[in-house]
Amino acid sequence: MVAVIAFGILYIIWSVYSWYFDVCVLTNLRVIRVDQRSVVNKEVRDIEYGSIQKATYAIKGASATAFNYGVVKIYTDIDKDPIEINGIHRPESVRDQIIEIKEKVGESEEGELSAQELIKFIGQIKDERINKIQRETDDRQVPVKEVEEEPDKAETEE
Repeated sequence: MVAVIAFGILYIIWSVYSWYFDVCVLTNLRVIRVDQRSVVNKEVRDIEYGSIQKATYAIKGASATAFNYGVVKIYTDIDKDPIEINGIHRPESVRDQIIEIKEKVGESEEGELSAQELIKFIGQIKDERINKIQRETDDRQVPVKEVEEEPDKAETEE
């Protein structure tokens, strides 16, 4: 019994450690995926936007659907195995951002964005997403009846 509890605690510690040190970074040149396999074993993969063939996402299961998290897969013409990014909140949004940055890089004269262009572009994407969420929440709100307030007597006497 003690061994089972110890194994469970070690598994939880390992899961938190792995989750904490697994990283995915979108830069102006590439997507970098750092996968912490163990304390002394780490795998780093990077994909330049020009080699991305497609990006997909999947949301599987009741809890993933309820909390809107899933997996984003990035396929390239170089590697047969895709880069998988697990446990991503709003995976559709992340996939869309990768595709939009890929298209923007493809439109760039030199094939790459400067850091300022990338920051501006990501800011635009963020603003668009915030506006979309606000519109969706505004559509769900119940109309509120407006009531005119009478001014305070203390304010009118002054």
